[in-house]
Amino acid sequence: MTAAAASLQSLPFGSVVTWDVEPGAYCSAHERETRAHFARRLATLKGYAYAGDCGGRAGPSLRADAPRTYGGHVYFVPSSTVTNPVRARAMGIAGADDLFGGVVEFAFVATKAITHPLPDAGAARPAGWSTHLGHAVAGAVLAGFSAFSPDEARRAGRRLLEAGAVRVKPVRATGGRGQTVAHDTAELDRQLDALDAGELAAHGVVLEENLRDPDTFSVGQVVVDELTVSYHGRQRMTRATTRGSRSTAVPT
Repeated sequence: MTAAAASLQSLPFGSVVTWDVEPGAYCSAHERETRAHFARRLATLKGYAYAGDCGGRAGPSLRADAPRTYGGHVYFVPSSTVTNPVRARAMGIAGADDLFGGVVEFAFVATKAITHPLPDAGAARPAGWSTHLGHAVAGAVLAGFSAFSPDEARRAGRRLLEAGAVRVKPVRATGGRGQTVAHDTAELDRQLDALDAGELAAHGVVLEENLRDPDTFSVGQVVVDELTVSYHGRQRMTRATTRGSRSTAVPT
């Protein structure tokens, strides 16, 4: 074997890169560092090189340039679910072997909104909404509704208040961030008025029965190449302190 051939044989088959899909979402310094750490471990597992964040290179030209830019196959670790299939294809993502994450055709599919029905048959809804799924899973989730307009959110909240306190959940937030609890109609109206109208129309809000001291479990499965890992565990309350201020994440 020539020295050149040996050198080629020693090169990694591909590269693992992180990708900030939406720079304003899940892209704090802590979240970026966590994602980078995880990407390094995935690179080791796959026998790939870790190539950092694709940053400004992300775009329609990446697919053609990827082998030269990164070396071999490119495996993405995105910051969130990719909600634009055309963009995913432009990045060279054609299937599960190309990313640690998911690609969906409609943005709401990647959020909490998918787990509940609309308040009524004539309610506003995004393109692609299924009128059947929320009812089909009702026995496995908390009582609640997804709404895409302020008036429908109020109607849904009032119906739920008849049975007790209502939790208002922005659908794209994680770790309990942005969630509030309404005990009466006045609180409900104040909390819904505080929501961004554009965010509500585009992504919706979830209103569901509020649980006190919940015991929440996570169950899931990840697939990387030929390795399949199933897991379960109990979510825990966390508290972070930054410059003297404290915030508490609740189970979602």
